[in-house]
Amino acid sequence: MNESARGFPAFPAGRRGGRGFARSWWGKAWIQALEDAALDSEALRNGRKYACTGRVGSITVSPGHLFAPVHGEGEVHRTTLTLQPLTARQWDRFLDQVAARAGHIAALLRRDMPHDLVAAAEDVGVPLLPGMGDLDPSCDCEDWGHPCRHAAALAYQAAWLVDEDPFLLLLMRGLGEQDFLAALQLRGAEGAREGGGAGEPIRAAVAAGDAYAAQPGPLPADPELPDAPGEMPTVADGPELEFAALRLLARDAAERAFELLCAALVPAGGQGMTGEAASGDEASGDPAPLLDLADLGERADAVRLAARHDDPDAHRRLRAAHDRPADFERGVAAWRYGGPRGFEVFDSPWRPNRTELACANTEFQELWADDPEAGRAFAVSRNRWTDAGGGRQLRYGRDGRWYPYEERGGVWWPSGRPDRDAASALDHL
Repeated sequence: MNESARGFPAFPAGRRGGRGFARSWWGKAWIQALEDAALDSEALRNGRKYACTGRVGSITVSPGHLFAPVHGEGEVHRTTLTLQPLTARQWDRFLDQVAARAGHIAALLRRDMPHDLVAAAEDVGVPLLPGMGDLDPSCDCEDWGHPCRHAAALAYQAAWLVDEDPFLLLLMRGLGEQDFLAALQLRGAEGAREGGGAGEPIRAAVAAGDAYAAQPGPLPADPELPDAPGEMPTVADGPELEFAALRLLARDAAERAFELLCAALVPAGGQGMTGEAASGDEASGDPAPLLDLADLGERADAVRLAARHDDPDAHRRLRAAHDRPADFERGVAAWRYGGPRGFEVFDSPWRPNRTELACANTEFQELWADDPEAGRAFAVSRNRWTDAGGGRQLRYGRDGRWYPYEERGGVWWPSGRPDRDAASALDHL
């Protein structure tokens, strides 16, 4: 299998870093290489903040490159880190070092990078871990820092990935896990020949548990993606069952099954069809994760059905059965603008912790740098910034986005798409 790239979904906001961006010794070496070469400590500090607040989009790892969209102040930047791939001669020398000891193979399959393997590779001129200046940042922002805050955020999040899977280091150096293991199998390990005659592959001795945990071989080609979930059959109502409701649930199940199939068949980094698109970050372009209905309560699922399906009769029935019918229409509007996260912001006020509140307040006050008096018109209560006189409100979500609301007849209504930038969210009103 030619593994030329691997994609990883964006880390959600709220993951903590500080001095704990890396746990493994090789992950810490990655961070050290970044920080030793940095010319601007302020960019590193902002990069750590961006990494922890979910501003980095999905990350793609390929030979020689790390790429991700990173959300700055109101725009998305294309950000790349480059690491020099190994030459064919260097790969030969490294594979010789790995094959020399079966323990090296077992350690790598356990997602461990042995100190002695890295040291032995360096002794023969093969750098696995980046050193000072090896990580070359590139970004389309106007920041001249080296690295800029966006590249620093990508590098810090990459340390989380490398921590979990050191094979990503090998991929960046030019060889994916499956290609690496295939090349290693052909080489074999010293003293581990088992019935290998001339011209036969030499297989390294690997513990049974490690072999069981190894990646399976390639699967058959995926089937073609269908164009649509298909039409629902027409069924007449019966004396004991209203089939209109059953058809709605069947249609919803068919559409979600279609979305699951699309998500499974569309390659990493591609865009499949998802009826819950509003649950993603439309303003930033982040892909939306497919919603798990097991996470919803009855109130939220009723709102989801009404927001998703244009069926007046079903809408009326769902509202009548809702435990808070007076709030139902506003809940549906919240879902249509922001998906499940938008409904959560509408339905469940929350209190940000001290750090989250300070960051949100700082971002909010930056809007009014030229007119502080206008900013003081907003009163803050829990996660809500309210200008009662102006009929405007912003609600801060657990996902780090701002949700705009406006007053209608003494009631606050969701009134626009959420945005990571408070100013942009206000513009949606």
